[in-house]
Formats: sequence, C-alpha cells, structure tokens
Amino acid sequence: MITERIISESIKSYCVCNECMKEDVDYHEQGKYRMVGFTDVGLEVFCEKHGSPIIRLRLNPEFLNTVHSEKCSCCGESSSNCDNQKKK
Repeated sequence: MITERIISESIKSYCVCNECMKEDVDYHEQGKYRMVGFTDVGLEVFCEKHGSPIIRLRLNPEFLNTVHSEKCSCCGESSSNCDNQKKK
C-alpha cells in the first residue's frame, strides 16, 4: 500500500469519469476502475465501472506500430497481446 503519494509537477488536470463524478466517487477510488492502454489508433483511458471511455487520444501511426510490435517484458508476447492483467 502506498503510504506517501508522489505527485507530478507537470500534470495540470486529471482524467476523471463524468459518471463517477456524478456518483461522487472519490478520485482515488476511481483509480481502481481506470484502465489506460493503446488502441489501434491511439491511447485510451477507460472507466471499467461504467464501461465507457474517459478520453481517447489519436497518436502518430508510426509510433503505434512500434508500440504494438514491442515484446512484453513479463511474458515475451507482443505487448498488445499480453494478458498478464487477467492473471493478477
């Protein structure tokens, strides 16, 4: 468990789920439901609690090709195919 939080000085605002905010879910509790990952066109922050994207960012296709072809350090599979999250 984290006893002391380290906060980034460069982050100006945080990604929050509007539905969680309507339900008055604490920001740190929302973190249990947030998933961040690469898609076919970019990066997505997703709320698992409400099954909806919080934000989607389009990224350079060349960069994405590099990301999708990298090997996962934990299992050696393509990082986009690693199911290590499911094993936890």
